[in-house]
Amino acid sequence: MKLRSLLATLAVALCTFGASAEGISFEHISLDAALEKAKAENKPIFIDVYATWCGPCKYLSREVFVEEELGAYMNEHFINLKLDGEEGDGDYLMAEFGLDAYPTMLFLSPDREELNRIVGAVSANEILEVSKGVIDPSSTLLFQLEEKYDEGNRDQAFMQSYINELVEKEKDFEPIVNEYLSLYPELDLANEDEFLIFCIGVNELDDPMNQTFLKNIAKHSELFPELTQAKMSILIYSICEQAAANGNNALIEQGVKELTGPLNEILQDTITEDDLRELMLETVSEV
Repeated sequence: MKLRSLLATLAVALCTFGASAEGISFEHISLDAALEKAKAENKPIFIDVYATWCGPCKYLSREVFVEEELGAYMNEHFINLKLDGEEGDGDYLMAEFGLDAYPTMLFLSPDREELNRIVGAVSANEILEVSKGVIDPSSTLLFQLEEKYDEGNRDQAFMQSYINELVEKEKDFEPIVNEYLSLYPELDLANEDEFLIFCIGVNELDDPMNQTFLKNIAKHSELFPELTQAKMSILIYSICEQAAANGNNALIEQGVKELTGPLNEILQDTITEDDLRELMLETVSEV
């Protein structure tokens, strides 16, 4: 075979190989170059911000980014980039957008505005869901729930679903939770959805619901162990916020007195009042 024919054959083979390759095709360019390309092609940017020592980052590259369906979607709709968060563009990006964990997947507009982010090693389906929401927000469950809410839906089960999704997507849930509590004040703390709403919406230590919760904390911990621990953290932080705002450390003393015992019940540990007081005073200084 002549050299020219051999080269042509190899070229076809390489193109065929490239076309059938699976997974996300990451650009080997700078962030500025990616932004320029994003503007030219009218596409958002997907950035995998990683660290060379990060195990979950390696897992994403080895097991997740290589999936065919994810790759096909990302390659069509995004400019895809990998950046080491500890040097160059990645280091600047960490500071600019307040990134503090690896891996973080960041979605940016061509104008460098954050559209969304994913923190941690997640599945291809989870990345795909968020990515589709970036391209078409109306396709997301949150958008659809917001539409129904704006249309006036205040059904109890619907409101629970809406609050769950707001919490899941780390959106501002406080106004919706407050409205729920005004509409449905009698919470069933044996129901997980309502227990979540209690956890995030009833923050005054003196509230009768919190007092009942603390007296029956073992039962709640048996039903919902993670949420019960989260509730105790929320109560502690809420007290610290109030103490910092009012300059009133008497609130800390009340919290220490009322929360040390319940904490020991659910953590099965020996936390002294001095331990909790030290933690809360430290938190007040940082609020």
